[in-house]
Amino acid sequence: MKFKNYEIVSTHLGYEEHGIYTAYLTLKGGGYGASVGGYALDELIAGERVVSRKGAQLIPKILDVVGVETWEQLKGRYIRVEDNGIGAKVLKIGHLMDDKWLDFESFFKEVDN
Repeated sequence: MKFKNYEIVSTHLGYEEHGIYTAYLTLKGGGYGASVGGYALDELIAGERVVSRKGAQLIPKILDVVGVETWEQLKGRYIRVEDNGIGAKVLKIGHLMDDKWLDFESFFKEVDN
């Protein structure tokens, strides 16, 4: 596996057209772009979409890995991405210099204590 540096060129934190609360980072680097995120940060409870515990935990985790304090500070920052090849889903992002990583698949599989 290879790691590449990417710039966060835009972000999305809010509702998709289907009404699901989600977050995306749009990235540019290595001669092409990528998007990471798109996980549902909410769940359906009694017919209403409510932010889930994991969804609420993901946002500060992203901020910590990138090294910023607010969502608005993400744009323009650089991160490392585990490169799985063109067309493959980005599953892991990391701080540009520090050994801080977020593996999205593992994060959502972890059981809350």
